[in-house]
Amino acid sequence: MPAGVRATGLGAGGSKPGARDADRPGGSAPTGRHPGRASGPAPAGRGVQPADPAGSQPAGPLARLVACPQEFLRSWPAQPLLWHTGQTFADLLDPGAADVLIEERSLRLPAFRVIRDGSTLPSTSYTQTARMGQAPVADLAHPGRVGELVAAGATLVLQGLHRTWEPLVRFCRALAGELGHPVQANAYLTPRQSQGFEFHYDTHDVFILQVTGRKAWVVHEPVFPLPLQDQPWPARPESATQSLPPAGEPYLDVVLEPGDCLWLPRGWVHAARTEGDLSLHVTLGVLTRTRHWLLREIVDQLAEEEDFRVSLPPGFARTSSGVADMVREVAGLLSAWAAEADVDAMATTVRHRHLEQMPAPLRRPVGSALSAAGIVDGTWLRVRSDAVHDIRRDDSGLVLHLGDRELRLPGWLQPALSSILDRERLRPADLDEGLDAHDRLVLTRRLCREGLLEVE
Repeated sequence: MPAGVRATGLGAGGSKPGARDADRPGGSAPTGRHPGRASGPAPAGRGVQPADPAGSQPAGPLARLVACPQEFLRSWPAQPLLWHTGQTFADLLDPGAADVLIEERSLRLPAFRVIRDGSTLPSTSYTQTARMGQAPVADLAHPGRVGELVAAGATLVLQGLHRTWEPLVRFCRALAGELGHPVQANAYLTPRQSQGFEFHYDTHDVFILQVTGRKAWVVHEPVFPLPLQDQPWPARPESATQSLPPAGEPYLDVVLEPGDCLWLPRGWVHAARTEGDLSLHVTLGVLTRTRHWLLREIVDQLAEEEDFRVSLPPGFARTSSGVADMVREVAGLLSAWAAEADVDAMATTVRHRHLEQMPAPLRRPVGSALSAAGIVDGTWLRVRSDAVHDIRRDDSGLVLHLGDRELRLPGWLQPALSSILDRERLRPADLDEGLDAHDRLVLTRRLCREGLLEVE
């Protein structure tokens, strides 16, 4: 178990969660918001994850968030879990970063918004138009107005930080590589005694990292389990007759303090409110692939099959029975196709489409070009830890897949590429798989420019 990380199981197995434990470092813990609940770590069998055997703990970003990364990856918990990490997340983002983004980097919509009483305020109340040379630029943050709104109780939401704030860019890319699903990052800066959103559920899984301040979270069990991205609560038919939160005791009622990490699977109804001073938390959204996603990816491949491009007959939808006939016909075609489908080829296509949507290596085009130009036989290189890569063969040779792009290379380079990807570090001179000095420098310099390799 990573140093300082303690796991609290929150009602695993359907039992009610306990309140916060009182023996946390840095002061006494607040009691749960229901005084009758027990204090202290959850007992064994109620979701507490055991430590991994010594030496088996991965060193990736997940180890900063959870007590037992390998167990987390094996089980992918379906219920909330809380970890008291005993560390700080301020290296990823701190309140000063909001000033830098809003004032010094001229953040633009939709990279931020301001909300109050559960609703987004009109953007005209906190944006401005400025000029870059002769060109007007609209939707820029107005630092003074943003500050006034936050001081008056509004919440500042910083969106897409996995693209705009370098510590979170790197952390999210590494976490996505570890989880196998895309990861996004937002942050919420909420003044004292204020609430951002009303009760709602998210359509993606989230890690909530408390950076500064204290925030009370109330979580209820799902009213619609495992919602997909296009299934938010307001769009559900049930919302016409049922309001949030659902009736009954909350599943979880807890106060997060700096260094706490809360896992909320998609669909769990929640709301949060600051207690005491200003609160800053980062939400890491895990955009998990689902069976529905996989089915759609498979169905998309049917566009290559002539039988599925046939037009439906005129008037097919005049009656329900006419539609039913078409459904049965297509279902029969689908069954016949599935029985003969090349599953391996299908899987390769789906995998590459997935990788295309995962973060690609940061190419650093200027810096990489300069570094690549200086590579000589004795230069130490390593594969970037955030690199997405895959090698396959086709009729033209090798295809090196790098997430958002592909490189086509001669087939005779496969031994050298495999050697590069199998090593923790290497020098061009170490590549003796049939390459002369010129070829190995051309190859390693190209891979450096593409963001797969970096100079140590």
